[in-house]
Amino acid sequence: MNRRHRAPLISLLIVALAVGGLVSLAGAASIPAVTTLADSAVGSPTVGVDGRTGTVYVTWVGLADSLKTVYLSRSEKGGAFSPPTRVNDVPGDVAFHEEASAQVAVGPEGNVYVAWVNQTAVAGRRFPASDVRLARSTDGGRTFGPAVTVNDDAKGYRTTAEAGGMPASHNFHNLVVAPDGAVYVSWLDSREGGERVVLAGRALDVGGAEWTFAGASPAVAAGGGVRAVAWLDGRAVRVRLERGEGE
Repeated sequence: MNRRHRAPLISLLIVALAVGGLVSLAGAASIPAVTTLADSAVGSPTVGVDGRTGTVYVTWVGLADSLKTVYLSRSEKGGAFSPPTRVNDVPGDVAFHEEASAQVAVGPEGNVYVAWVNQTAVAGRRFPASDVRLARSTDGGRTFGPAVTVNDDAKGYRTTAEAGGMPASHNFHNLVVAPDGAVYVSWLDSREGGERVVLAGRALDVGGAEWTFAGASPAVAAGGGVRAVAWLDGRAVRVRLERGEGE
């Protein structure tokens, strides 16, 4: 059998921290039922949980009238998942990459954020340009406001091409919301002709601060007044920490 076409065997092991030690759900007498949220997805899902209410949010890229679309479904208090909600307000404003799935995160006040990328074909280039998009829901994922472009070279437009700038790649994004509600998005950026890691702080606000580093595969986390970005520089793992103002 051709190994490239062999379906992967995936096993999930869930471990919970309980009083008195670790409790594994593997091999338990009762395994929770599996819910199918979509049967025609083109992108891997991501999941987020509201730490206050336990509401679970799942987002993925699917198709609507042959157009790639970001969807979100929610489960409240362990109940049934809702019918999918379309996240992107502009039809077709979505691209798919196996290593750049749509990402979902939940803020401390319950706001739900979803980040994804779109694409613009560029004549004479092998790969299209792409921009990082972000949408917010203030009603628990039932509806989403208009998406904004996170990378600042789009200058308030949907894409860098519409902004009149040099179309670049902004991809392999990561999304996190800090305990104070600040939204951070990292991605791999090629606007200067190479690859660099960019972190945009408070991405929904005007003029979010950016850090830049040469590297790949960025990851971001924030909490306790500290922001952290880790990335791959060749085979070396790099990380940068920064404290917020007044810390």
